[in-house]
Amino acid sequence: MKWVNKMRILSLRKETLKGWCERMKAAGMRIAVPMQRNGIVLFEDLVDLAEFALPTNYIKSNLSPKSFLFPPTEPLLCFRFKHEEIELEDVQPDAPKTVLLFIRPCDAAGISALAKVFLDDPPDVHFYTRLERTTLVALACDAIAPSCFCTAAGYSPYWSECVDVIMSDVDDAYLLTVLTNKGEELIQTALELFSEAGESQIAKVKERQASVESQLPPSGELTGIADRLIANFENELWEKMCRRCLSCGACTYVCPSCSCFDIADEDNPYGGCRYRNWDGCCFTMFTMHASGHNPRPTQAHRYRQRTMHKFSYFPLRYGVNMCVGCGRCIDVCPVGMDIYEVAKTLASAKQL
Repeated sequence: MKWVNKMRILSLRKETLKGWCERMKAAGMRIAVPMQRNGIVLFEDLVDLAEFALPTNYIKSNLSPKSFLFPPTEPLLCFRFKHEEIELEDVQPDAPKTVLLFIRPCDAAGISALAKVFLDDPPDVHFYTRLERTTLVALACDAIAPSCFCTAAGYSPYWSECVDVIMSDVDDAYLLTVLTNKGEELIQTALELFSEAGESQIAKVKERQASVESQLPPSGELTGIADRLIANFENELWEKMCRRCLSCGACTYVCPSCSCFDIADEDNPYGGCRYRNWDGCCFTMFTMHASGHNPRPTQAHRYRQRTMHKFSYFPLRYGVNMCVGCGRCIDVCPVGMDIYEVAKTLASAKQL
C-alpha cells in the first residue's frame, strides 16, 4: 500500500455523492455499495445510480464484502485430456478496477487479516491481483449494534490502517481522510466536488468517535490472550460452552476474516476445472481423515479450533487478532453462540 506524502482531510456534500460516483464509473471503475434487499443489506455492484442510497439505519451489512476479493467459489485452473497427456491452463482472476464504498472499519480489518494469509509466502495470485485493483473506502461507525465488540478485539469503529479513504458522517456532509495514493486517485476523478474540511467539522468527528467508543467493550480486552487460551486448551469449559454448536457454518460465511477453503475438481471425459470453495473449521468433514479418524471428533472440539484460530494461533503468527469484533457470527447463530463471551470466559478461567 502506497501512502500519500501528506494526509488530507476533505469535505464532500452529501448531495454531490452521486456525482462523485458518476465520475468514478466514467473512469472505468466498478463500484460496490451496501444495498438493502428484502430486509437484508448486501454489497452489490452499483449499476443504477438513481436507486443508490445508504440503507436506513445502516450499521453493518449482513454479509461482509470479502467475496469481492475472496469469492465463495472460483476456478483456479482448467485441464484437458488429450490421449496420454493432460493440458493445464491457469485461469486468470476476474479483477476489474473496483471501489468498495461504505465498507465498515471491521470489514477493512477483515480484509487486512485475509491479506496476511493470502499474501504470505508464496502469495496467492488471485487475491493479490484483486486487492491491487481494489480501493477501500470505509465509513466510520457513528452507531453500534449490541453484538459489536471491535474495541475488545483491538480495533475500533474509526479503524483506518488498511483503507485508502475513511469517511465520517457530519451533518449534511462527509469528511474524507485520504490515506493512500489509490485514495487520492479517487479524489482526482472529481476534485472540484471537494473542499478542505473545517475545524468545526473535524471537532465533531472527534467528539462522535469518543462517544461511540465509550459504548463498546474495554479497548484491547481480547488482545494478548493467546497464551492463556493455550494454557486452557483442555479445560472442561470448552465442552460446556461449545457443545451446542450445530455445525451449520453460518458464522463462517458471514465472517469478514475467515479464510478456510477446500479444493475440488469438476471433470468429464474431456477435461474440467479445479475450484477453490469456502470451507469452515466447524464442519464435521473439515478434518476427517481418509481412514475415518477425526482429530476433532465433537462440535466442542471444532468450535474450540475456531476460537483458538481467531484469538491464539493467528495473533501468535501475525501479531493481531483474526477476529475483528464485527459480531456478525453472533447475530446469525441459530443457537446463540457468542465467540466474544467464549474467548473472554476461557481466557479468564482458572488454568488446569
